[in-house]
Amino acid sequence: MPTLYANGIRHFYRREGDRRRPALLLAHPIGFDHGLWDRCVPPLLDRFQVIRYDLRGHGGTEASFAPYSVALLAQDAGALLDALGIDDFDFAGTSLGGLVGLQLALTRPQGMRSLLVANASARLPLPAEEWDRRIALAASAGPDAFVAGIAERMFSPAFRASDDAQLHTLIETFRAMAGKAYGAALAALRDADLREQLADIRVRTVVVAGELDSAVPRANSESMAAGIAGARLAVLPGGHLSAVESSAAFAAELLQTA
Repeated sequence: MPTLYANGIRHFYRREGDRRRPALLLAHPIGFDHGLWDRCVPPLLDRFQVIRYDLRGHGGTEASFAPYSVALLAQDAGALLDALGIDDFDFAGTSLGGLVGLQLALTRPQGMRSLLVANASARLPLPAEEWDRRIALAASAGPDAFVAGIAERMFSPAFRASDDAQLHTLIETFRAMAGKAYGAALAALRDADLREQLADIRVRTVVVAGELDSAVPRANSESMAAGIAGARLAVLPGGHLSAVESSAAFAAELLQTA
């Protein structure tokens, strides 16, 4: 299993494709792992070497149980790039992974050629009390307590009804996550607020919205795109996980942006 030690923990990653090609780093949403990108990667390999990794506390990457922050997760991504000897890269992230990309564009813009931020909001509107309730529930009951709601928020009704094999894989991945690690990652979403910093981003950016995304309304994506100079908005069919429900169109947006 390919792992390396960086920023105080051991990270799992997969590096695919010709290493002479430009590097593309992919960051997944909260509760899932690098497998979320399975359908996107094949059409990207003619253009990129693709590096997908598990966020702190997810999949095969080591957890730390103090609350995470988007800044910490961006430091992880930067440390991974450094450990792999990668100076120039494109980045794509979904939901929490998208916030990691925004933070990297602010704190490590050197070498970042392009940024795709999907299904993400610079600030999620839930009150702190609701975030704290979810964090406590994650610690006491684990991800199982969230499965029904996650399925509804992550996937469009048509995709849920399709009995798609990847849907079942993603739900099982979510259920396997340690409750305390899930709670630590929820804290990163609770505390993230990048609205005032969007204007400082100078990386070429595309913002992807899901047409039927109930977790991040299209208006949030429109606001983000308007706040980043020169950013382009792309609206894809499906729910919150555009990289899953609209994988071919998602890959095409990446190829057009990078």
